[in-house]
Amino acid sequence: MPVKTNTATQSPSWISRLADGVNSPGEQPGRIRSVSVIGAGVMGRGIAAANLQQGISVRISDTSNDALSGAVAELEANLDSRQQAQKLISGTQCRQELAASDLIIEAAVERLAVKQRIFAKLETYTSPESLFASNTSSIPITQIAAKLEHPERFVGLHFCHPVAERPLLEIVRGEQTSDATLSAAVEYARSLGKRPVVVGDSPGFVVNRLLTPYLNEATVLLLEGAKFEEIEAAAVEFGMPLGPLAAIDGIGIDVALRAGTVIYDAFPERMLPSGLLLALFERGDFGYKTKQGFYVYGDDGQPSKPSPAATAIIDERKQSPRPFSKEELTARLFLPMLTEAMRVLDEGLVTGPRDIDDALVYGIGFPVTDGGLLGWAERLGMTTILEMLAPFSPLGLRYQPTEQMRRMSSDGNSSFA
Repeated sequence: MPVKTNTATQSPSWISRLADGVNSPGEQPGRIRSVSVIGAGVMGRGIAAANLQQGISVRISDTSNDALSGAVAELEANLDSRQQAQKLISGTQCRQELAASDLIIEAAVERLAVKQRIFAKLETYTSPESLFASNTSSIPITQIAAKLEHPERFVGLHFCHPVAERPLLEIVRGEQTSDATLSAAVEYARSLGKRPVVVGDSPGFVVNRLLTPYLNEATVLLLEGAKFEEIEAAAVEFGMPLGPLAAIDGIGIDVALRAGTVIYDAFPERMLPSGLLLALFERGDFGYKTKQGFYVYGDDGQPSKPSPAATAIIDERKQSPRPFSKEELTARLFLPMLTEAMRVLDEGLVTGPRDIDDALVYGIGFPVTDGGLLGWAERLGMTTILEMLAPFSPLGLRYQPTEQMRRMSSDGNSSFA
Protein backbone atom coordinates (compact mmCIF):
# COMPACT_ATOMS: atom_id res chain seq x y z
CA MET A 1 0.00 0.00 0.00
CA PRO A 2 1.39 3.45 -0.85
CA VAL A 3 2.66 5.47 2.07
CA LYS A 4 0.88 8.74 2.63
CA THR A 5 3.20 11.49 3.78
CA ASN A 6 2.53 14.87 5.35
CA THR A 7 0.18 16.42 2.82
CA ALA A 8 -2.97 16.77 4.90
CA THR A 9 -4.63 20.17 5.19
CA GLN A 10 -6.18 19.60 8.61
CA SER A 11 -4.37 18.89 11.86
CA PRO A 12 -4.97 16.11 14.36
CA SER A 13 -7.16 17.09 17.27
CA TRP A 14 -4.22 17.84 19.55
CA ILE A 15 -1.64 19.41 17.19
CA SER A 16 -2.35 22.99 18.25
CA ARG A 17 -0.89 22.18 21.65
CA LEU A 18 2.56 21.74 20.09
CA ALA A 19 2.88 25.53 20.15
CA ASP A 20 2.08 25.85 23.86
CA GLY A 21 4.42 28.24 25.58
CA VAL A 22 7.99 27.73 26.51
CA ASN A 23 9.30 30.63 28.58
CA SER A 24 11.16 33.20 26.56
CA PRO A 25 14.98 33.18 26.56
CA GLY A 26 16.53 35.26 29.29
CA GLU A 27 14.19 34.32 32.13
CA GLN A 28 16.57 33.37 34.94
CA PRO A 29 15.82 30.31 37.09
CA GLY A 30 15.61 30.54 40.84
CA ARG A 31 18.63 28.32 41.44
CA ILE A 32 20.82 27.93 38.38
CA ARG A 33 23.13 30.94 38.03
CA SER A 34 26.37 29.07 37.38
CA VAL A 35 27.08 25.86 35.46
CA SER A 36 30.09 23.59 35.12
CA VAL A 37 30.34 21.58 31.90
CA ILE A 38 32.61 18.53 31.93
CA GLY A 39 33.71 17.67 28.41
CA ALA A 40 34.89 20.22 25.83
CA GLY A 41 33.82 18.34 22.73
CA VAL A 42 31.05 19.28 20.33
CA MET A 43 28.23 18.73 22.82
CA GLY A 44 30.07 20.29 25.76
CA ARG A 45 30.80 23.44 23.77
CA GLY A 46 27.23 23.63 22.56
CA ILE A 47 25.85 23.30 26.09
CA ALA A 48 28.28 25.92 27.39
CA ALA A 49 27.32 28.34 24.60
CA ALA A 50 23.59 27.91 25.35
CA ASN A 51 24.24 28.97 28.95
CA LEU A 52 26.47 31.88 28.05
CA GLN A 53 23.86 33.27 25.69
CA GLN A 54 21.53 33.65 28.68
CA GLY A 55 24.16 35.22 30.92
CA ILE A 56 24.76 32.08 33.01
CA SER A 57 28.41 31.78 33.99
CA VAL A 58 30.20 28.63 32.84
CA ARG A 59 33.25 26.71 33.94
CA ILE A 60 34.27 24.15 31.33
CA SER A 61 36.66 21.24 31.82
CA ASP A 62 38.32 18.49 29.82
CA THR A 63 41.10 15.97 30.37
CA SER A 64 42.77 17.33 27.22
CA ASN A 65 44.46 20.72 27.69
CA ASP A 66 44.26 21.37 23.95
CA ALA A 67 40.53 20.66 23.84
CA LEU A 68 39.96 22.83 26.89
CA SER A 69 41.92 25.84 25.65
CA GLY A 70 40.31 25.55 22.22
CA ALA A 71 36.84 25.46 23.74
CA VAL A 72 37.45 28.52 25.93
CA ALA A 73 38.86 30.49 22.99
CA GLU A 74 35.89 29.55 20.80
CA LEU A 75 33.35 30.44 23.46
CA GLU A 76 35.08 33.74 24.30
CA ALA A 77 35.09 34.72 20.62
CA ASN A 78 31.30 34.47 20.50
CA LEU A 79 30.73 36.83 23.43
CA ASP A 80 30.25 40.57 22.96
CA SER A 81 33.33 41.75 24.78
CA ARG A 82 36.46 40.56 26.53
CA GLN A 83 35.11 41.94 29.80
CA GLN A 84 31.96 39.85 29.40
CA ALA A 85 34.08 36.80 28.52
CA GLN A 86 36.25 37.17 31.63
CA LYS A 87 33.13 37.39 33.76
CA LEU A 88 31.21 34.48 32.25
CA ILE A 89 33.56 31.80 30.91
CA SER A 90 36.57 30.02 32.38
CA GLY A 91 38.39 26.76 31.83
CA THR A 92 39.55 24.64 34.73
CA GLN A 93 40.59 21.14 35.70
CA CYS A 94 40.21 21.85 39.40
CA ARG A 95 37.50 19.69 40.98
CA GLN A 96 36.74 22.23 43.70
CA GLU A 97 36.10 24.95 41.13
CA LEU A 98 33.85 22.69 39.07
CA ALA A 99 31.92 21.59 42.15
CA ALA A 100 31.26 25.20 43.19
CA SER A 101 28.63 25.69 40.46
CA ASP A 102 24.89 25.42 41.01
CA LEU A 103 24.68 22.76 38.30
CA ILE A 104 27.36 20.35 37.05
CA ILE A 105 26.63 18.84 33.62
CA GLU A 106 28.70 15.93 32.36
CA ALA A 107 29.13 15.66 28.59
CA ALA A 108 31.94 13.10 28.47
CA VAL A 109 32.35 9.91 26.44
CA GLU A 110 29.35 7.53 26.46
CA ARG A 111 30.74 5.00 28.94
CA LEU A 112 29.07 4.21 32.23
CA ALA A 113 32.30 3.73 34.22
CA VAL A 114 33.69 7.08 33.05
CA LYS A 115 30.53 8.94 34.03
CA GLN A 116 30.30 7.28 37.43
CA ARG A 117 33.94 8.08 38.14
CA ILE A 118 33.48 11.76 37.26
CA PHE A 119 30.59 12.24 39.67
CA ALA A 120 32.14 10.17 42.45
CA LYS A 121 35.18 12.47 42.42
CA LEU A 122 33.06 15.64 42.43
CA GLU A 123 30.38 14.75 44.96
CA THR A 124 32.59 15.24 48.01
CA TYR A 125 33.24 18.87 47.01
CA THR A 126 29.71 20.02 46.21
CA SER A 127 27.35 21.95 48.44
CA PRO A 128 23.97 20.44 49.42
CA GLU A 129 22.30 22.78 46.91
CA SER A 130 24.34 21.73 43.89
CA LEU A 131 22.71 19.55 41.23
CA PHE A 132 24.32 16.90 39.04
CA ALA A 133 23.22 16.13 35.49
CA SER A 134 24.38 13.95 32.63
CA ASN A 135 23.99 14.69 28.95
CA THR A 136 24.14 10.96 28.23
CA SER A 137 22.24 10.01 25.11
CA SER A 138 21.50 6.41 26.10
CA ILE A 139 22.75 5.23 29.52
CA PRO A 140 19.99 5.08 32.16
CA ILE A 141 20.29 7.88 34.71
CA THR A 142 19.63 5.49 37.59
CA GLN A 143 22.73 3.49 36.64
CA ILE A 144 24.98 6.55 36.49
CA ALA A 145 23.73 7.77 39.89
CA ALA A 146 23.87 4.33 41.53
CA LYS A 147 27.09 4.97 43.47
CA LEU A 148 26.30 8.53 44.59
CA GLU A 149 25.49 9.37 48.17
CA HIS A 150 22.79 11.77 46.97
CA PRO A 151 21.17 10.32 43.81
CA GLU A 152 18.12 12.50 44.50
CA ARG A 153 20.18 15.46 43.23
CA PHE A 154 20.92 13.74 39.91
CA VAL A 155 18.92 14.20 36.68
CA GLY A 156 19.35 13.58 32.97
CA LEU A 157 19.64 16.68 30.77
CA HIS A 158 19.80 15.41 27.21
CA PHE A 159 20.56 18.30 24.87
CA CYS A 160 20.05 17.33 21.24
CA HIS A 161 22.63 17.84 18.48
CA PRO A 162 23.20 20.50 17.28
CA VAL A 163 22.40 22.28 20.55
CA ALA A 164 21.88 25.71 18.99
CA GLU A 165 19.34 24.39 16.48
CA ARG A 166 17.31 21.91 18.54
CA PRO A 167 14.82 23.47 20.99
CA LEU A 168 14.26 20.27 22.98
CA LEU A 169 15.79 19.54 26.37
CA GLU A 170 14.89 15.96 27.30
CA ILE A 171 14.76 15.80 31.09
CA VAL A 172 15.18 12.27 32.43
CA ARG A 173 13.92 11.38 35.88
CA GLY A 174 15.92 8.62 37.52
CA GLU A 175 14.37 6.30 40.07
CA GLN A 176 15.65 8.49 42.92
CA THR A 177 15.55 11.94 41.32
CA SER A 178 13.67 14.23 43.70
CA ASP A 179 10.72 16.44 42.81
CA ALA A 180 12.80 19.49 43.74
CA THR A 181 15.60 18.46 41.36
CA LEU A 182 13.14 17.79 38.57
CA SER A 183 11.43 21.16 39.09
CA ALA A 184 14.77 22.97 39.03
CA ALA A 185 15.70 21.15 35.80
CA VAL A 186 12.46 22.19 34.11
CA GLU A 187 12.92 25.83 35.10
CA TYR A 188 16.53 25.69 33.96
CA ALA A 189 15.44 24.39 30.54
CA ARG A 190 12.99 27.25 30.21
CA SER A 191 15.65 29.78 31.20
CA LEU A 192 17.68 28.60 28.20
CA GLY A 193 14.70 29.00 25.89
CA LYS A 194 14.50 25.23 25.52
CA ARG A 195 11.38 23.10 25.39
CA PRO A 196 11.45 20.73 28.38
CA VAL A 197 9.97 17.26 28.01
CA VAL A 198 10.16 15.10 31.14
CA VAL A 199 10.56 11.37 30.44
CA GLY A 200 11.09 8.19 32.42
CA ASP A 201 14.40 6.39 32.69
CA SER A 202 15.09 3.80 30.00
CA PRO A 203 18.01 3.04 27.65
CA GLY A 204 17.95 5.80 25.03
CA PHE A 205 15.08 7.57 26.87
CA VAL A 206 12.61 8.74 24.17
CA VAL A 207 14.56 10.63 21.50
CA ASN A 208 17.36 8.13 20.91
CA ARG A 209 15.26 5.06 21.60
CA LEU A 210 13.06 6.15 18.66
CA LEU A 211 15.84 7.61 16.53
CA THR A 212 17.91 4.41 16.66
CA PRO A 213 15.54 2.17 14.66
CA TYR A 214 15.19 4.92 12.02
CA LEU A 215 18.94 5.40 11.60
CA ASN A 216 19.64 1.68 11.86
CA GLU A 217 17.11 0.81 9.19
CA ALA A 218 18.91 3.12 6.77
CA THR A 219 22.09 1.03 7.19
CA VAL A 220 20.07 -2.18 6.78
CA LEU A 221 18.60 -0.84 3.54
CA LEU A 222 22.08 -0.03 2.21
CA LEU A 223 23.07 -3.64 2.74
CA GLU A 224 19.88 -4.83 1.05
CA GLY A 225 20.94 -2.92 -2.06
CA ALA A 226 19.16 0.43 -1.74
CA LYS A 227 21.11 3.44 -2.99
CA PHE A 228 22.41 6.29 -0.85
CA GLU A 229 20.46 8.93 -2.71
CA GLU A 230 17.20 6.93 -2.65
CA ILE A 231 17.27 6.50 1.13
CA GLU A 232 18.14 10.13 1.80
CA ALA A 233 15.54 11.42 -0.65
CA ALA A 234 12.76 9.32 0.90
CA ALA A 235 13.44 10.83 4.33
CA VAL A 236 13.80 14.42 3.11
CA GLU A 237 10.65 14.21 0.96
CA PHE A 238 8.80 12.91 4.01
CA GLY A 239 9.84 16.11 5.78
CA MET A 240 13.00 15.29 7.75
CA PRO A 241 15.63 18.06 7.80
CA LEU A 242 18.25 15.73 6.30
CA GLY A 243 18.64 12.09 5.37
CA PRO A 244 19.46 9.43 7.99
CA LEU A 245 22.96 8.71 6.65
CA ALA A 246 23.90 12.39 6.76
CA ALA A 247 22.35 12.53 10.22
CA ILE A 248 24.59 9.70 11.45
CA ASP A 249 27.64 11.57 10.12
CA GLY A 250 26.51 14.70 11.94
CA ILE A 251 25.94 12.89 15.22
CA GLY A 252 29.25 11.08 14.83
CA ILE A 253 29.60 7.42 13.90
CA ASP A 254 31.49 6.83 17.16
CA VAL A 255 28.71 8.43 19.21
CA ALA A 256 25.96 6.66 17.27
CA LEU A 257 27.70 3.31 17.71
CA ARG A 258 28.24 3.71 21.48
CA ALA A 259 24.70 4.93 22.12
CA GLY A 260 23.27 2.36 19.74
CA THR A 261 25.09 -0.46 21.52
CA VAL A 262 23.41 0.45 24.83
CA ILE A 263 20.02 0.40 23.10
CA TYR A 264 20.77 -2.79 21.12
CA ASP A 265 21.77 -4.57 24.33
CA ALA A 266 18.56 -3.46 26.06
CA PHE A 267 16.19 -4.44 23.24
CA PRO A 268 17.96 -7.15 21.20
CA GLU A 269 14.72 -8.62 19.91
CA ARG A 270 13.88 -5.38 18.05
CA MET A 271 17.15 -3.51 17.48
CA LEU A 272 19.72 -4.79 15.00
CA PRO A 273 23.44 -4.25 15.69
CA SER A 274 25.02 -2.40 12.78
CA GLY A 275 28.12 -4.10 11.43
CA LEU A 276 28.39 -1.25 8.93
CA LEU A 277 28.80 1.37 11.65
CA LEU A 278 31.35 -0.82 13.40
CA ALA A 279 33.40 -1.22 10.23
CA LEU A 280 33.50 2.55 9.67
CA PHE A 281 34.35 3.14 13.34
CA GLU A 282 37.27 0.71 13.16
CA ARG A 283 38.62 2.68 10.18
CA GLY A 284 38.49 5.89 12.23
CA ASP A 285 35.80 7.33 9.95
CA PHE A 286 33.53 9.10 12.43
CA GLY A 287 31.57 11.30 10.04
CA TYR A 288 31.59 15.07 9.81
CA LYS A 289 34.23 15.61 12.50
CA THR A 290 36.81 13.46 10.67
CA LYS A 291 35.69 14.70 7.23
CA GLN A 292 34.69 11.16 6.23
CA GLY A 293 31.91 8.79 7.22
CA PHE A 294 29.10 7.82 4.91
CA TYR A 295 30.06 10.94 2.98
CA VAL A 296 33.28 12.83 2.27
CA TYR A 297 33.18 16.43 3.53
CA GLY A 298 34.91 19.40 1.93
CA ASP A 299 36.48 22.41 3.62
CA ASP A 300 33.08 24.11 3.53
CA GLY A 301 31.64 21.36 5.73
CA GLN A 302 29.28 20.14 3.03
CA PRO A 303 29.16 16.50 1.87
CA SER A 304 30.77 16.25 -1.55
CA LYS A 305 30.06 12.59 -2.39
CA PRO A 306 29.48 9.19 -0.78
CA SER A 307 32.66 7.96 0.86
CA PRO A 308 34.60 5.50 -1.34
CA ALA A 309 35.57 3.60 1.81
CA ALA A 310 31.96 3.29 2.96
CA THR A 311 30.87 2.31 -0.55
CA ALA A 312 33.55 -0.41 -0.69
CA ILE A 313 32.45 -1.85 2.67
CA ILE A 314 28.82 -1.85 1.54
CA ASP A 315 29.68 -3.49 -1.79
CA GLU A 316 31.50 -6.30 0.03
CA ARG A 317 28.49 -7.06 2.21
CA LYS A 318 25.33 -6.11 0.35
CA GLN A 319 22.81 -8.39 -1.23
CA SER A 320 22.05 -8.28 -4.93
CA PRO A 321 20.65 -4.82 -5.74
CA ARG A 322 16.93 -4.58 -6.38
CA PRO A 323 14.64 -1.65 -7.06
CA PHE A 324 13.08 0.11 -4.07
CA SER A 325 10.10 2.39 -4.42
CA LYS A 326 9.95 5.64 -2.45
CA GLU A 327 6.89 4.27 -0.65
CA GLU A 328 8.75 1.16 0.50
CA LEU A 329 11.73 3.16 1.69
CA THR A 330 9.52 5.58 3.62
CA ALA A 331 7.66 2.73 5.28
CA ARG A 332 10.91 0.94 6.18
CA LEU A 333 12.37 4.06 7.79
CA PHE A 334 9.39 5.25 9.82
CA LEU A 335 7.32 2.21 10.76
CA PRO A 336 9.95 0.75 13.16
CA MET A 337 10.12 4.17 14.82
CA LEU A 338 6.33 4.12 15.21
CA THR A 339 6.08 0.61 16.71
CA GLU A 340 8.80 1.54 19.22
CA ALA A 341 6.93 4.74 20.08
CA MET A 342 3.86 2.66 20.89
CA ARG A 343 5.97 0.58 23.27
CA VAL A 344 7.23 3.76 24.94
CA LEU A 345 3.59 4.73 25.48
CA ASP A 346 2.74 1.28 26.82
CA GLU A 347 5.63 1.45 29.30
CA GLY A 348 4.45 4.80 30.68
CA LEU A 349 7.74 6.59 30.02
CA VAL A 350 5.81 9.71 29.02
CA THR A 351 2.57 11.27 30.21
CA GLY A 352 0.98 10.95 26.80
CA PRO A 353 1.43 11.09 23.02
CA ARG A 354 2.12 14.80 23.00
CA ASP A 355 5.40 14.21 24.84
CA ILE A 356 6.57 11.80 22.15
CA ASP A 357 5.73 14.18 19.34
CA ASP A 358 7.24 17.16 21.15
CA ALA A 359 10.42 15.17 21.70
CA LEU A 360 10.74 14.23 18.03
CA VAL A 361 9.60 17.54 16.51
CA TYR A 362 11.83 19.68 18.73
CA GLY A 363 14.62 17.15 19.21
CA ILE A 364 15.32 15.74 15.73
CA GLY A 365 13.29 18.00 13.43
CA PHE A 366 10.54 15.45 12.71
CA PRO A 367 8.01 17.08 10.36
CA VAL A 368 5.37 19.01 12.27
CA THR A 369 2.76 19.07 9.49
CA ASP A 370 0.82 16.20 11.01
CA GLY A 371 1.90 16.97 14.56
CA GLY A 372 4.77 14.52 14.70
CA LEU A 373 5.13 10.74 14.50
CA LEU A 374 1.91 9.84 16.30
CA GLY A 375 0.14 12.63 14.49
CA TRP A 376 1.19 10.97 11.24
CA ALA A 377 -0.21 7.64 12.49
CA GLU A 378 -3.42 9.35 13.57
CA ARG A 379 -3.78 10.95 10.15
CA LEU A 380 -3.35 7.65 8.31
CA GLY A 381 -5.48 5.64 10.71
CA MET A 382 -4.36 2.56 12.61
CA THR A 383 -5.95 0.12 10.17
CA THR A 384 -3.86 1.61 7.37
CA ILE A 385 -0.75 1.44 9.55
CA LEU A 386 -1.33 -2.28 10.18
CA GLU A 387 -1.78 -2.85 6.45
CA MET A 388 1.52 -1.07 5.83
CA LEU A 389 3.29 -3.22 8.44
CA ALA A 390 2.01 -6.56 7.15
CA PRO A 391 4.37 -7.02 4.15
CA PHE A 392 7.40 -6.41 6.36
CA SER A 393 6.45 -8.70 9.25
CA PRO A 394 8.97 -11.40 8.14
CA LEU A 395 11.73 -8.86 8.92
CA GLY A 396 11.15 -9.20 12.65
CA LEU A 397 9.52 -7.78 15.75
CA ARG A 398 10.30 -4.18 14.83
CA TYR A 399 7.59 -4.51 12.18
CA GLN A 400 5.06 -6.20 14.45
CA PRO A 401 2.18 -4.05 15.76
CA THR A 402 1.66 -3.84 19.50
CA GLU A 403 -1.53 -5.04 21.16
CA GLN A 404 -2.63 -1.44 21.60
CA MET A 405 -2.25 -0.86 17.86
CA ARG A 406 -4.34 -3.95 17.13
CA ARG A 407 -7.03 -2.81 19.55
CA MET A 408 -7.15 0.66 18.06
CA SER A 409 -7.57 -0.83 14.59
CA SER A 410 -10.22 -3.28 15.74
CA ASP A 411 -12.16 -0.52 17.52
CA GLY A 412 -11.87 1.82 14.56
CA ASN A 413 -10.16 4.34 16.86
CA SER A 414 -7.02 6.03 15.58
CA SER A 415 -7.09 9.08 17.86
CA PHE A 416 -4.39 9.65 20.48
CA ALA A 417 -6.27 12.58 22.01
